[in-house]
Amino acid sequence: MAKASVKKTELKELPGVPFERFEAGVRALVELRDRGKFLVFLARRRSAQLIGPSEEFIQRLSAELNLLTLEASDASEVFEEIRQFLSSRIGMHSDRVVSFLLNSVYDDKDGKLSAGDKQRLRETLKKKVALVEQELYTPSLQTREQRFGSTTAACLEDLEFELLSERSSASQKDPFRDPFLRLRLRYSKGTEDVQKFGFLNFWGPNPFATSELHSFEFECDESDIDLLMLRLTAAKRRLLASREEKSANG
Repeated sequence: MAKASVKKTELKELPGVPFERFEAGVRALVELRDRGKFLVFLARRRSAQLIGPSEEFIQRLSAELNLLTLEASDASEVFEEIRQFLSSRIGMHSDRVVSFLLNSVYDDKDGKLSAGDKQRLRETLKKKVALVEQELYTPSLQTREQRFGSTTAACLEDLEFELLSERSSASQKDPFRDPFLRLRLRYSKGTEDVQKFGFLNFWGPNPFATSELHSFEFECDESDIDLLMLRLTAAKRRLLASREEKSANG
């Protein structure tokens, strides 16, 4: 008797990065973070930032996916979606994140998704949010978020630098020709309201242009950098010691 053929139902590709790639991207970032290659930085007005060399992430993600090569654009898509999910989780509770994504980001206005596809999408979004919450939304990040809620002083948003090699001025006969740096601290004022920016505060590549932030510039060379590193290292040690003491005392 001939066997009846069974036709496999192919699942429709869902919006966003496939979960397997998303999960591999999170694993890659966690390893790079733990090795000091990447910094997960929460800014007050610019949401979550994943700071580190892109080539390191591409290489690590390729290894997680067992691929010899990975297009930079594919890695960037994974990277950016992870950052957006983390920013979203920081901005609202995990249950609300899923509703927000379904209603605003992945809104099926054209009716291309069936009821089953929509349920699969909901479950996938839940898994992505849970993974980011577990692996990247650390207690230190949560404490930083809480502190921002009551801050009144300036908050660091970013640090930029320019390398200069020559400067001429009316007060000097000969131009100064030796490399030096100009550092630019980007900051927001603690008294500024950030709630009015709505969901853009945690979704999108760059919710706020740097032009909307305040800045402070100063020149420096290696001596100034050495001083900054020494003072900041001492300050970090003191802060960590204070937290360890608080933890020991309950």
